[in-house]
Amino acid sequence: MSWHDLPTEMHLAILDVLDYEQVRALSTVDRTTYEACVPSLFKSVTLNTHDALEQFLENVPKDYCRYIQSIQVDLKRQDFNRSGRKERTNSLISLLQACLRLVALDVRNAGYLHPDILSCVLPSLRSLVLSHWDPEEMMPLSERLVVSFAASLPLLNHLSISGATRSTLHAPDLVGVYPPVPLVVGDSDIPAHPIFGNDLNLPSLLRLTGLRTLSIKDTHLGDARWDTEQVCCQLERVDLMGCCEEGWTERIMARVGRTVGEFGLSVPVKPASVKGLASLKKLRIGEYFPVDDVAETLGVFAGSPIERVEMECFEEDVVDVCTELEGWLRRRGEGLWQRLERVDVNVLESSDDDDEEEKKKEAMGKLMRICGELRVKSRISGQRNGKQRIFSENMRWPDGRVRANTV
Repeated sequence: MSWHDLPTEMHLAILDVLDYEQVRALSTVDRTTYEACVPSLFKSVTLNTHDALEQFLENVPKDYCRYIQSIQVDLKRQDFNRSGRKERTNSLISLLQACLRLVALDVRNAGYLHPDILSCVLPSLRSLVLSHWDPEEMMPLSERLVVSFAASLPLLNHLSISGATRSTLHAPDLVGVYPPVPLVVGDSDIPAHPIFGNDLNLPSLLRLTGLRTLSIKDTHLGDARWDTEQVCCQLERVDLMGCCEEGWTERIMARVGRTVGEFGLSVPVKPASVKGLASLKKLRIGEYFPVDDVAETLGVFAGSPIERVEMECFEEDVVDVCTELEGWLRRRGEGLWQRLERVDVNVLESSDDDDEEEKKKEAMGKLMRICGELRVKSRISGQRNGKQRIFSENMRWPDGRVRANTV
C-alpha cells in the first residue's frame, strides 16, 4: 500500500511521531502531502524579530493560523528603524486574533507592548511568558500591563515574568531611595481591569484562581501587599529569581508555600523563616546565589520532603559549588533529607580553555563519591562548544550499587 492509499487518520498518526524537520521534508513530496502536513508545520511558530512577524503576516495564509497552538515572538527589529510600540503591538494583535487554538504565548522584548494588547481576546491561552532585556529607562515593561494582561486570560495556569518594572502608582515609597530602583512613570494609560480595578500591582497575581506556576525574574519584589493580598490560587511551582531582596522570598512563600512542590530562589533565606512546606519536593538555587550561604539555606528546608536539589552556577564557580555541596552532604543531620534522590549542578557557561580543569575534576569527583556513598544520584552538566555535555555523573546499577564517571 502506498502513502497515498493510506486513510487520513494514518497520515495524521505518522505525522505525530515525526519531528519538525522530518515533517518539513515530507511536506515537499506533493501538494496533497503538504496540505496534510500543514497542521504539524504550523503547530508551533517562532518569529525571532518584529520584521519576521510582519513577513509572516504578509506571506502566510491567514487560514493557517487556526493550527497554531504555540507562538514565540521577539519584538525587536533587525534594522535600525526603531518602530513604535503601537506598530509592533498591532502586528502582534493581528496574528493573535487569527490563532483560535492558541495555548502558549512567549513574548520577548515585551517592553514594546502597547496597552492595546489588552483588547486582544485569548480564551484558550494557558501559558504566558513575558520577558524584557532592553534598558528599563528606555522601554520598560510595566507591572500594570503585565498584571492586567494576565488577569484577562481566563484559563491561565502558567505565568513567567522577566525584567518587569515597578510602577510609581503602586510603589511610591521607592521614589528617591538609594540604591535607586527602576520605576515606570506615565503608565496611567493602562485602563482599570473589570475585576481588579486599578489594583494592578504584582501581589494581585495571587488572585488569579487558575494559576499553578508563577515565575518572576529580574524584577523588584518589595511590596507590603504580598502580606495582605488574598490568595485565590494553589501554586504548585514558584520561581523567585533575580532582583529579589532578602526577606521578600520568605514573606511570599509564607503565603503560598502550602501547595508548592517546586521552588526556585536566588537569595538566602533565614533559618526557621520558611515553615509548613509539606509538599516541597524540588528545590532549585539560581546562579547568582552566594555560595557561602548554600548550606545554611538548605538547612532551612530540611523538614520538607525534598527529593531533588538542583543548583545553577557559572563555570568559574564550579569548584566552590561542588565543594560546598559535598560539605553539606557530609554534615547533614541524621534523620533529615531521607527522601533525597538527586543532587544536580547545571553549569551555565563552559569552554575547553580552562586552566583549572584538574581542580574542577577533583571537586566533581568528591561530590560524586559522597553522593554514591549516600545512594543519591548526581549529575554535573552544561554547555561546551555549543553542545550539551555531561561533565560528571553517578547512576545506580540495577542491584543498587552506584557507579561514578567524571569526563
